[in-house]
Amino acid sequence: MVSILKSKMKKVTDNYFHQSSNNMNKIVKKIKISKPSSILLVGCGRVGNRLVKEIFENIDDENIKIYITDVVKDRASDLSEHFKGRPVPIKWKNAKDTPDDIDLIIVCVDGDSEKKIIDRIVLSKKSFITLSDDNSVIKQYLKHQDTFKENNIKVILGLGLFPGIGNAVAEHISVDFDQVFDITVERLGFVSNSSLSSIKKARRDSPLGLRDTVLTESRKKNSKAYSWFPKPYGLLETQPVAVGVTELVQQFPNARNVSVRYSEPKLPTFKDRVRHLILREQLTSKNACIKVQVYGSIDSEIVSKTVCVKGDALNMVSITVLDVLYCILEDVSDETGIVLCSKYINPKQLFSQLHERGINLYDFDTSK
Repeated sequence: MVSILKSKMKKVTDNYFHQSSNNMNKIVKKIKISKPSSILLVGCGRVGNRLVKEIFENIDDENIKIYITDVVKDRASDLSEHFKGRPVPIKWKNAKDTPDDIDLIIVCVDGDSEKKIIDRIVLSKKSFITLSDDNSVIKQYLKHQDTFKENNIKVILGLGLFPGIGNAVAEHISVDFDQVFDITVERLGFVSNSSLSSIKKARRDSPLGLRDTVLTESRKKNSKAYSWFPKPYGLLETQPVAVGVTELVQQFPNARNVSVRYSEPKLPTFKDRVRHLILREQLTSKNACIKVQVYGSIDSEIVSKTVCVKGDALNMVSITVLDVLYCILEDVSDETGIVLCSKYINPKQLFSQLHERGINLYDFDTSK
Protein backbone atom coordinates (compact mmCIF):
# COMPACT_ATOMS: atom_id res chain seq x y z
CA MET A 1 0.00 0.00 0.00
CA VAL A 2 2.83 2.37 0.91
CA SER A 3 4.57 1.78 -2.43
CA ILE A 4 1.30 2.46 -4.29
CA LEU A 5 0.87 5.76 -2.46
CA LYS A 6 4.47 6.73 -3.14
CA SER A 7 4.14 6.00 -6.84
CA LYS A 8 0.95 8.05 -7.08
CA MET A 9 2.18 10.97 -5.00
CA LYS A 10 2.67 14.18 -6.94
CA LYS A 11 2.97 17.84 -6.11
CA VAL A 12 -0.20 19.69 -6.94
CA THR A 13 1.04 23.19 -6.30
CA ASP A 14 1.46 23.94 -10.00
CA ASN A 15 -2.30 23.48 -10.40
CA TYR A 16 -2.95 26.39 -8.09
CA PHE A 17 0.08 28.62 -8.15
CA HIS A 18 1.80 30.52 -10.93
CA GLN A 19 4.40 32.34 -8.87
CA SER A 20 7.80 33.39 -10.18
CA SER A 21 10.69 31.63 -8.47
CA ASN A 22 12.08 35.08 -7.71
CA ASN A 23 9.13 35.72 -5.38
CA MET A 24 9.28 32.48 -3.43
CA ASN A 25 10.34 34.04 -0.12
CA LYS A 26 8.75 37.47 -0.12
CA ILE A 27 5.35 39.11 -0.32
CA VAL A 28 5.16 41.20 -3.47
CA LYS A 29 2.49 43.62 -2.27
CA LYS A 30 1.40 44.60 1.23
CA ILE A 31 -2.19 43.95 2.26
CA LYS A 32 -4.24 47.08 2.82
CA ILE A 33 -6.81 47.36 5.61
CA SER A 34 -9.61 49.67 4.48
CA LYS A 35 -10.29 51.21 7.90
CA PRO A 36 -8.31 52.00 11.06
CA SER A 37 -8.04 48.78 13.09
CA SER A 38 -6.45 47.78 16.37
CA ILE A 39 -5.34 44.34 17.57
CA LEU A 40 -4.48 43.08 21.03
CA LEU A 41 -2.02 40.20 20.87
CA VAL A 42 -1.96 38.13 24.06
CA GLY A 43 1.27 36.18 24.43
CA CYS A 44 4.67 37.34 23.17
CA GLY A 45 6.42 34.01 22.91
CA ARG A 46 7.63 32.34 19.72
CA VAL A 47 4.27 32.43 17.94
CA GLY A 48 3.29 35.91 19.15
CA ASN A 49 6.68 37.27 18.12
CA ARG A 50 6.28 35.83 14.63
CA LEU A 51 2.74 37.20 14.27
CA VAL A 52 3.89 40.73 15.08
CA LYS A 53 6.63 40.37 12.49
CA GLU A 54 4.20 39.02 9.86
CA ILE A 55 1.66 41.79 10.46
CA PHE A 56 4.20 44.58 10.13
CA GLU A 57 5.88 43.02 7.10
CA ASN A 58 2.73 42.06 5.19
CA ILE A 59 0.01 44.52 6.19
CA ASP A 60 0.21 48.20 5.29
CA ASP A 61 0.57 49.75 8.75
CA GLU A 62 -1.21 52.96 7.79
CA ASN A 63 -4.46 51.63 9.33
CA ILE A 64 -3.21 49.00 11.77
CA LYS A 65 -2.20 49.32 15.43
CA ILE A 66 -0.98 46.48 17.65
CA TYR A 67 -1.13 46.26 21.42
CA ILE A 68 0.84 43.43 23.03
CA THR A 69 0.75 41.86 26.49
CA ASP A 70 2.38 38.96 28.30
CA VAL A 71 2.42 37.65 31.87
CA VAL A 72 6.20 37.23 31.73
CA LYS A 73 7.85 40.41 32.99
CA ASP A 74 9.44 42.61 30.32
CA ARG A 75 8.62 40.20 27.48
CA ALA A 76 6.08 42.57 25.89
CA SER A 77 8.30 45.64 26.36
CA ASP A 78 11.30 43.76 24.92
CA LEU A 79 9.27 42.78 21.87
CA SER A 80 8.10 46.36 21.47
CA GLU A 81 11.67 47.61 21.65
CA HIS A 82 12.75 45.05 19.06
CA PHE A 83 10.21 46.52 16.62
CA LYS A 84 11.18 50.10 17.51
CA GLY A 85 8.11 50.78 19.63
CA ARG A 86 5.55 50.02 16.94
CA PRO A 87 3.63 47.41 18.98
CA VAL A 88 2.38 49.06 22.18
CA PRO A 89 2.99 47.01 25.38
CA ILE A 90 0.15 47.13 27.93
CA LYS A 91 -0.77 45.51 31.23
CA TRP A 92 -3.90 43.40 30.81
CA LYS A 93 -4.96 42.09 34.21
CA ASN A 94 -8.73 42.29 33.71
CA ALA A 95 -11.31 43.05 31.01
CA LYS A 96 -11.39 46.73 31.99
CA ASP A 97 -7.77 47.03 30.85
CA THR A 98 -8.80 46.29 27.26
CA PRO A 99 -8.27 49.43 25.12
CA ASP A 100 -11.56 50.80 23.77
CA ASP A 101 -10.34 50.84 20.17
CA ILE A 102 -9.56 47.11 20.02
CA ASP A 103 -11.23 45.36 17.07
CA LEU A 104 -9.70 41.92 17.52
CA ILE A 105 -7.85 39.92 20.18
CA ILE A 106 -5.40 37.20 19.14
CA VAL A 107 -4.59 34.68 21.87
CA CYS A 108 -1.40 32.63 21.52
CA VAL A 109 -0.58 31.26 24.97
CA ASP A 110 -0.45 27.73 26.36
CA GLY A 111 -3.65 25.94 27.39
CA ASP A 112 -3.21 26.31 31.15
CA SER A 113 -2.54 30.04 30.81
CA GLU A 114 -5.50 30.50 28.50
CA LYS A 115 -7.91 28.84 30.93
CA LYS A 116 -7.03 31.57 33.45
CA ILE A 117 -7.99 34.38 31.06
CA ILE A 118 -11.08 32.95 29.32
CA ASP A 119 -13.45 35.00 31.51
CA ARG A 120 -11.37 38.11 30.82
CA ILE A 121 -11.57 37.51 27.08
CA VAL A 122 -15.34 36.92 27.19
CA LEU A 123 -15.98 40.00 29.37
CA SER A 124 -13.95 42.20 27.05
CA LYS A 125 -16.75 41.74 24.45
CA LYS A 126 -14.26 41.83 21.58
CA SER A 127 -13.96 39.49 18.61
CA PHE A 128 -11.05 37.11 19.02
CA ILE A 129 -8.95 34.33 17.53
CA THR A 130 -7.38 31.67 19.71
CA LEU A 131 -4.61 29.42 18.45
CA SER A 132 -5.13 26.83 21.18
CA ASP A 133 -5.55 23.22 20.07
CA ASP A 134 -6.29 22.14 23.66
CA ASN A 135 -9.74 20.52 23.59
CA SER A 136 -10.46 21.47 27.22
CA VAL A 137 -9.91 25.16 26.34
CA ILE A 138 -12.19 24.95 23.30
CA LYS A 139 -14.93 23.32 25.40
CA GLN A 140 -14.89 26.23 27.84
CA TYR A 141 -15.36 28.74 25.05
CA LEU A 142 -18.28 26.76 23.64
CA LYS A 143 -20.21 27.44 26.86
CA HIS A 144 -20.29 31.15 25.97
CA GLN A 145 -21.78 30.86 22.48
CA ASP A 146 -24.98 32.71 23.44
CA THR A 147 -22.96 35.58 24.95
CA PHE A 148 -20.88 35.87 21.81
CA LYS A 149 -23.95 36.08 19.60
CA GLU A 150 -25.76 38.56 21.84
CA ASN A 151 -22.76 40.91 21.69
CA ASN A 152 -22.07 40.43 17.95
CA ILE A 153 -18.68 38.92 18.70
CA LYS A 154 -16.85 36.86 16.09
CA VAL A 155 -14.87 33.95 17.49
CA ILE A 156 -12.44 31.62 15.71
CA LEU A 157 -11.33 28.69 17.87
CA GLY A 158 -8.16 26.65 17.47
CA LEU A 159 -6.66 28.37 14.43
CA GLY A 160 -3.40 26.53 13.85
CA LEU A 161 -2.19 23.38 12.12
CA PHE A 162 -5.37 21.55 13.06
CA PRO A 163 -7.95 22.82 13.64
CA GLY A 164 -7.05 25.44 11.05
CA ILE A 165 -5.03 24.47 8.00
CA GLY A 166 -6.44 20.93 8.05
CA ASN A 167 -9.96 22.36 7.69
CA ALA A 168 -8.85 24.44 4.69
CA VAL A 169 -7.37 21.34 3.03
CA ALA A 170 -10.60 19.40 3.68
CA GLU A 171 -12.65 22.25 2.19
CA HIS A 172 -10.38 22.34 -0.86
CA ILE A 173 -10.70 18.60 -1.51
CA SER A 174 -14.46 18.44 -0.95
CA VAL A 175 -15.27 21.04 -3.63
CA ASP A 176 -15.06 18.34 -6.34
CA PHE A 177 -17.37 15.92 -4.50
CA ASP A 178 -21.12 15.58 -4.99
CA GLN A 179 -21.33 13.81 -1.62
CA VAL A 180 -18.79 13.49 1.19
CA PHE A 181 -19.07 10.24 3.16
CA ASP A 182 -15.88 9.96 5.23
CA ILE A 183 -13.13 12.37 6.34
CA THR A 184 -9.86 11.55 8.08
CA VAL A 185 -7.31 14.15 9.20
CA GLU A 186 -3.83 13.12 10.34
CA ARG A 187 -1.38 15.50 11.98
CA LEU A 188 2.36 15.35 12.49
CA GLY A 189 4.43 18.05 14.20
CA PHE A 190 3.93 20.99 16.55
CA VAL A 191 4.68 24.70 16.66
CA SER A 192 5.68 25.46 20.25
CA ASN A 193 5.99 24.06 23.78
CA SER A 194 2.26 24.53 24.39
CA SER A 195 1.41 22.80 21.13
CA LEU A 196 3.62 19.84 22.08
CA SER A 197 1.84 19.60 25.45
CA SER A 198 -1.56 19.71 23.73
CA ILE A 199 -0.61 16.85 21.41
CA LYS A 200 0.53 14.68 24.31
CA LYS A 201 -2.65 15.48 26.23
CA ALA A 202 -4.86 14.76 23.20
CA ARG A 203 -3.24 11.34 22.77
CA ARG A 204 -3.84 10.53 26.46
CA ASP A 205 -7.47 11.67 26.53
CA SER A 206 -10.45 9.69 25.27
CA PRO A 207 -10.70 10.03 21.49
CA LEU A 208 -13.87 11.11 19.71
CA GLY A 209 -15.14 10.11 16.30
CA LEU A 210 -18.19 10.15 14.08
CA ARG A 211 -19.26 6.57 13.38
CA ASP A 212 -22.23 6.05 11.08
CA THR A 213 -23.40 9.63 11.81
CA VAL A 214 -23.15 9.18 15.60
CA LEU A 215 -20.52 10.99 17.69
CA THR A 216 -18.98 8.46 20.05
CA GLU A 217 -15.91 8.12 22.25
CA SER A 218 -13.58 5.50 20.87
CA ARG A 219 -11.81 2.90 22.95
CA LYS A 220 -8.06 3.28 23.35
CA LYS A 221 -7.45 -0.44 23.03
CA ASN A 222 -6.22 -1.43 19.58
CA SER A 223 -6.82 2.11 18.32
CA LYS A 224 -3.29 2.69 17.03
CA ALA A 225 -2.63 2.46 13.30
CA TYR A 226 0.12 3.31 10.84
CA SER A 227 -0.03 6.04 8.22
CA TRP A 228 2.34 7.05 5.47
CA PHE A 229 3.60 10.65 5.32
CA PRO A 230 5.80 12.26 2.64
CA LYS A 231 9.60 12.21 2.98
CA PRO A 232 11.43 12.35 5.27
CA TYR A 233 8.77 10.88 7.58
CA GLY A 234 7.56 7.68 5.96
CA LEU A 235 5.40 5.18 7.87
CA LEU A 236 4.40 6.43 11.33
CA GLU A 237 2.11 5.31 14.12
CA THR A 238 -1.00 7.46 14.61
CA GLN A 239 -3.67 7.47 17.29
CA PRO A 240 -7.26 8.82 17.27
CA VAL A 241 -7.95 12.02 19.25
CA ALA A 242 -10.95 14.20 20.04
CA VAL A 243 -9.45 17.54 18.93
CA GLY A 244 -11.17 19.08 15.91
CA VAL A 245 -13.71 16.30 15.38
CA THR A 246 -16.80 18.37 16.26
CA GLU A 247 -15.55 21.21 14.02
CA LEU A 248 -15.22 18.81 11.08
CA VAL A 249 -18.70 17.43 11.74
CA GLN A 250 -20.08 20.98 11.64
CA GLN A 251 -18.10 21.73 8.50
CA PHE A 252 -19.39 18.57 6.79
CA PRO A 253 -22.84 17.92 8.35
CA ASN A 254 -23.71 15.14 5.90
CA ALA A 255 -20.59 13.05 6.52
CA ARG A 256 -21.07 9.54 7.91
CA ASN A 257 -17.64 9.02 9.44
CA VAL A 258 -15.10 11.54 10.74
CA SER A 259 -11.81 10.84 12.49
CA VAL A 260 -8.73 12.77 13.55
CA ARG A 261 -5.41 11.05 14.24
CA TYR A 262 -2.20 12.44 15.73
CA SER A 263 1.25 11.00 15.28
CA GLU A 264 3.52 10.66 18.30
CA PRO A 265 5.54 13.90 18.37
CA LYS A 266 9.27 13.59 17.91
CA LEU A 267 10.62 14.44 21.33
CA PRO A 268 13.43 16.99 21.71
CA THR A 269 16.96 15.68 22.16
CA PHE A 270 18.87 15.96 25.43
CA LYS A 271 20.76 18.93 23.95
CA ASP A 272 17.44 20.63 23.08
CA ARG A 273 16.17 20.13 26.63
CA VAL A 274 19.37 21.54 28.18
CA ARG A 275 19.13 24.63 25.95
CA HIS A 276 15.47 24.97 26.92
CA LEU A 277 16.22 24.80 30.66
CA ILE A 278 19.31 27.04 30.62
CA LEU A 279 18.66 29.44 27.74
CA ARG A 280 14.84 29.23 27.84
CA GLU A 281 14.75 28.34 24.16
CA GLN A 282 11.48 26.96 22.79
CA LEU A 283 11.12 23.22 22.22
CA THR A 284 9.94 23.31 18.64
CA SER A 285 9.29 21.08 15.66
CA LYS A 286 10.41 23.03 12.60
CA ASN A 287 8.36 21.05 10.10
CA ALA A 288 4.81 19.78 10.26
CA CYS A 289 2.56 17.74 8.06
CA ILE A 290 -1.25 17.70 7.78
CA LYS A 291 -2.80 14.91 5.74
CA VAL A 292 -6.50 14.89 4.83
CA GLN A 293 -8.45 12.09 3.15
CA VAL A 294 -11.97 12.56 1.79
CA TYR A 295 -14.07 9.62 0.60
CA GLY A 296 -17.28 10.19 -1.33
CA SER A 297 -18.91 10.31 -4.74
CA ILE A 298 -18.14 12.30 -7.90
CA ASP A 299 -20.50 11.82 -10.86
CA SER A 300 -21.91 8.65 -9.26
CA GLU A 301 -18.41 7.17 -8.91
CA ILE A 302 -16.96 6.34 -5.48
CA VAL A 303 -13.69 8.22 -5.08
CA SER A 304 -11.04 8.70 -2.39
CA LYS A 305 -8.83 11.80 -2.47
CA THR A 306 -5.94 12.50 -0.14
CA VAL A 307 -3.97 15.75 0.03
CA CYS A 308 -1.09 16.55 2.34
CA VAL A 309 0.48 19.91 3.20
CA LYS A 310 4.03 19.84 4.54
CA GLY A 311 6.52 22.49 5.60
CA ASP A 312 7.64 24.93 8.27
CA ALA A 313 5.08 24.76 11.11
CA LEU A 314 5.44 28.36 12.24
CA ASN A 315 5.08 29.66 8.69
CA MET A 316 1.93 27.59 8.22
CA VAL A 317 0.26 28.94 11.34
CA SER A 318 1.31 32.59 11.01
CA ILE A 319 0.17 32.87 7.39
CA THR A 320 -3.18 31.26 8.20
CA VAL A 321 -3.76 33.64 11.11
CA LEU A 322 -2.83 36.58 8.90
CA ASP A 323 -5.47 35.56 6.33
CA VAL A 324 -8.24 35.15 8.91
CA LEU A 325 -7.23 38.35 10.72
CA TYR A 326 -7.64 40.29 7.48
CA CYS A 327 -11.05 38.74 6.74
CA ILE A 328 -12.38 39.59 10.22
CA LEU A 329 -11.14 43.19 10.13
CA GLU A 330 -12.64 43.62 6.66
CA ASP A 331 -16.00 42.13 7.77
CA VAL A 332 -16.16 39.56 4.98
CA SER A 333 -18.84 37.70 6.96
CA ASP A 334 -21.73 38.97 9.08
CA GLU A 335 -21.94 35.73 11.04
CA THR A 336 -21.31 36.16 14.78
CA GLY A 337 -20.61 33.78 17.61
CA ILE A 338 -18.24 30.85 17.18
CA VAL A 339 -17.56 30.65 13.45
CA LEU A 340 -15.84 27.78 11.64
CA CYS A 341 -12.37 28.86 10.53
CA SER A 342 -13.08 27.36 7.09
CA LYS A 343 -15.57 30.19 6.49
CA TYR A 344 -12.75 32.73 6.74
CA ILE A 345 -10.15 30.84 4.74
CA ASN A 346 -9.90 30.90 0.96
CA PRO A 347 -7.97 27.64 0.36
CA LYS A 348 -6.59 28.65 -3.05
CA GLN A 349 -5.31 31.97 -1.70
CA LEU A 350 -3.90 30.38 1.46
CA PHE A 351 -2.08 27.64 -0.44
CA SER A 352 -0.61 30.22 -2.81
CA GLN A 353 0.82 32.14 0.13
CA LEU A 354 2.14 28.95 1.72
CA HIS A 355 3.77 28.02 -1.57
CA GLU A 356 5.63 31.33 -1.56
CA ARG A 357 7.27 30.16 1.68
CA GLY A 358 8.25 26.78 0.25
CA ILE A 359 5.31 24.93 1.84
CA ASN A 360 3.88 22.50 -0.70
CA LEU A 361 0.83 20.33 -1.22
CA TYR A 362 1.03 16.69 -2.21
CA ASP A 363 -1.74 14.73 -3.87
CA PHE A 364 -2.37 11.02 -3.27
CA ASP A 365 -5.43 10.68 -5.53
CA THR A 366 -6.87 7.17 -5.73
CA SER A 367 -10.20 6.00 -7.07
CA LYS A 368 -12.24 2.92 -6.32
